[in-house]
Amino acid sequence: MRKWVCFVVFAKCRILNDFGRSEKENMGRYYWNKKDTVEDYRSVSISFLKRYDYFCGYRSSRIVWKNCYDEEKGSIGIAVSTTDSEKYARFYYTVTDRSSGEETDYDYKVNLTTTPCNFGGVRYWFICPLSIFHDLEQAEPDYAQQIARFKKVHTRVALKAGTPEAFTRKTGAVPESFKLPFKGILNLIEAGASFYVAAMSADSRIVDRHERQSLLDRLVSIDTAMVDNLEEEMVNPYHNTLERLRHAGVKLAWD
Repeated sequence: MRKWVCFVVFAKCRILNDFGRSEKENMGRYYWNKKDTVEDYRSVSISFLKRYDYFCGYRSSRIVWKNCYDEEKGSIGIAVSTTDSEKYARFYYTVTDRSSGEETDYDYKVNLTTTPCNFGGVRYWFICPLSIFHDLEQAEPDYAQQIARFKKVHTRVALKAGTPEAFTRKTGAVPESFKLPFKGILNLIEAGASFYVAAMSADSRIVDRHERQSLLDRLVSIDTAMVDNLEEEMVNPYHNTLERLRHAGVKLAWD
């Protein structure tokens, strides 16, 4: 499972006045408690990183959020690599619980990928950390627990295929990776996160009858409610969809 996203969410603030100019790798800081809402959380977007020339090979700095009174309300350390060998954004910061004063340090990478632009060059995307597994036997349960903290976040888990062979054919990934999205689902359940599962299983051009049944059987083995609530999708001929299908060499018949 590989999910592309254009921003990552961190912490509480709405007014972004000063993004910082320091090139030092200072640890960022923000505050969190259970009363915070999704709308209050800071984010760093691909468009922001592009605007401030982070996709230049390697760059590190500290991003600062300020309010309308020019008071610093939070910060985060960031390092971005777009070299041939490594493409990632590294984030490092400290979360302080206001009720207990307990501090928790975070330091992790979000991998980057690219897609070609129509008129040359590439567009960068974050790859959702829930879909990237450093160990094929461990689908990052800590990340599922972090998701569960956000009570207004409803996570979409998109399944690409119903069998390991179909998964490899459609994504180019090794067959062993097929089981990882399902381990991700188990982690989300265990963490108590709000989520739903989607698949292109309503489109027989993408998922045939036997593959669909295999996918349903695997979901039933996790929880019968997975099948009852499965969002089955069709491929729609949107412009971007057609372009990506063409780029991948996939030809579909349209009515």
